[in-house]
Amino acid sequence: EGDAVQIAARAQGNLAYAYNLLEKHRLGEPIEVLRWNRGYALLNVVFGGSHDAVFALVTSAYEDGATADELASEVIGALRNLIVVKTDSTGASLLAKNLASQVTQEQLLTVVRILWELRVQLRASVDARGSLELALTLLTASFSRQQDVKPAPVAVRSEPKVEKPKLTLDELRLS
Repeated sequence: EGDAVQIAARAQGNLAYAYNLLEKHRLGEPIEVLRWNRGYALLNVVFGGSHDAVFALVTSAYEDGATADELASEVIGALRNLIVVKTDSTGASLLAKNLASQVTQEQLLTVVRILWELRVQLRASVDARGSLELALTLLTASFSRQQDVKPAPVAVRSEPKVEKPKLTLDELRLS
């Protein structure tokens, strides 16, 4: 009965997702696996810069019956927790501590801003999944660029550009 309550709470009213979780549990998947928060999972792959993993998680979540709005809410909730962990990690899970250690406070706030804009856009979006995937792709690209930081190329001195004087209308007619 305790597992059923946890599954119902995790599904948050989404019957298809609840059924999917219940089926996984019936097949022997441990309840601890079912507690894995998709918000943390998505942040983990975004911070790791893995586009393929982001799309795989979004696709899996959709197959489980989740919506773009639910996924955005879960990621924002996980971000909120990470911001709290950055200020005080007392009582935080190892997962939250590890994720929080991967990013700076400024990076977290940037992610929050982008995802908050996404939440606003989702209300009027015709393609909610596309909007979600685009936002996550932009964030993932941002983190993958930070991991692949290369030294700036040495600037080569070049001759200053000399602008040619502009021709007047009379000069154009003569040529």
